[in-house]
Amino acid sequence: SCPRPHCVLCVCTGASWPGASTFGSYGGLTCVLAEKLDRPSVWEAYRQRRVYATTGARIGLDVATDDGVPMGSVIDGAGDSDLPTFRVDVQGTAPVERVEFRNGTEVIEVQRPWGPGDLGDRVKLLWRGATVRGRGRQVTWDGRVRVPRNRIIDFVPINFHNIEKCCLRAGTNELAWESITTGGVAGVITTLARPRHGIMTVETPQGRFRVDLARLGPRGRRWDLGGLGQRLTVYRLPPPDGPRDFSFVFRPRPDQLHAGDNPLYVHVVQEDGHMAWSSPVYLVR
Repeated sequence: SCPRPHCVLCVCTGASWPGASTFGSYGGLTCVLAEKLDRPSVWEAYRQRRVYATTGARIGLDVATDDGVPMGSVIDGAGDSDLPTFRVDVQGTAPVERVEFRNGTEVIEVQRPWGPGDLGDRVKLLWRGATVRGRGRQVTWDGRVRVPRNRIIDFVPINFHNIEKCCLRAGTNELAWESITTGGVAGVITTLARPRHGIMTVETPQGRFRVDLARLGPRGRRWDLGGLGQRLTVYRLPPPDGPRDFSFVFRPRPDQLHAGDNPLYVHVVQEDGHMAWSSPVYLVR
């Protein structure tokens, strides 16, 4: 399904489990879009920035303009009337939750393979971030979630990589866990008997948080907790077994761009916590 049918997706490095409880991230992958699976072609792809990264899952990702300009390229002198249209193709390893189109650090478009009417009985709770750069950056998130006067039918832990740290049922309406993050993300997906009834309460060393389930949607609630991207989020999901392959086209508006370099790239988020980032197409205005 690649729009450039002669390219080879070469997965080069990464994909390893953390070796100790002080490390909280699975090893990522460097991926190369090369014409052939040989040394000169791979090196040329690196030189042209036709590369992307994942958190370890073998996600297929291709981003190119409608006239075939691939990720990593530079488009110079684009005016308001000739802004390119981008085609994004994702082949996931788990259901795709959302795809963000970004200009630098700014999210300028979010695409989902489902709509608000598809939301079901699952609520996703995520925690992420680090304390500092370098060693000793882990954040402790040991905690619990309760849904009084409700029932947790099922739950799926996300990114509990350390065998000595786990998420367990503490009652019909309560879960407890031990977890750390070192810059990545971890969490749990709960399936609730009454997904829009009552208050969900989350307790961690960072504080106590309350969520009104009746008002919770796909964007959910978010608390920024300092450090390097320390954050807690809660939001609703559609039923499981959603689409793993997702394609769309997007054309940025002039007001979403600025003078100089505009690094336009894609961030893919899967339901299981794995992610991917494309190399930018640099649009110079």
